[in-house]
Amino acid sequence: MNIILPTIGTRGDVQPYIALALGLVKAGHAVTLATHPCMRGLVESYGVDFAPIGPDIDIGHEAALIRAKSPNWIVGLCA
Repeated sequence: MNIILPTIGTRGDVQPYIALALGLVKAGHAVTLATHPCMRGLVESYGVDFAPIGPDIDIGHEAALIRAKSPNWIVGLCA
């Protein structure tokens, strides 16, 4: 079966989908992980096929900017 796994987010959001993709490949499926272009190297380093979604931005940097501007001190603490 051909499967496309779409996801967006930082490495922590994408990494579980890589594990899922690897399990599906092991079960005999053809899997493509679709996510931010900046994640290409990470995804392909595991031997998983990659397809880009959205603009080529540094998602980690963008997430840090969002956390830094958050009025919630717990979220801002992670910046």
